Amino acid sequence: MSDAIAKEARSRGVEITTGAEVIAVRVKGGRVSGVALRDGTEIETGAVAGAVNPKLLYLKMLEPGALDADFRSRIERWRCASGSFRMNVALAELPGFCLCAARTPGPSQLRDHPRAFRSATWSAPTSTPAPRASRTSHRGDADSEHR
Repeated sequence: MSDAIAKEARSRGVEITTGAEVIAVRVKGGRVSGVALRDGTEIETGAVAGAVNPKLLYLKMLEPGALDADFRSRIERWRCASGSFRMNVALAELPGFCLCAARTPGPSQLRDHPRAFRSATWSAPTSTPAPRASRTSHRGDADSEHR
């Protein structure tokens, strides 16, 4: 997906720089004017797009005076959790994961997933252990059961 977006952007004249760590977003007159890279390079531009945590962008990469004080205060108080990616897809059937003993997970597996995620988010062990599954090694023989 990102390759398709990049291809379309380039076809419209957008210059894309990858593999370069941005340490600051420059602002002049209340508008983005460029970025500073870790290696000391400065790139002038009128627009910047990136995938970065908002707290990192607004509190670390921008000068404090570049933001409205109320907005900055709200960002400082904003609680953010782990960055995760979610993609909704339509499938003809549930995928067959190699560690699932059955093709269809039982109701308790589906019901307990959000609770286990919340526990992991707060660094607590889940109260519901993962279902047992056997794993096949690269040699093709079955290893012992794993959780």
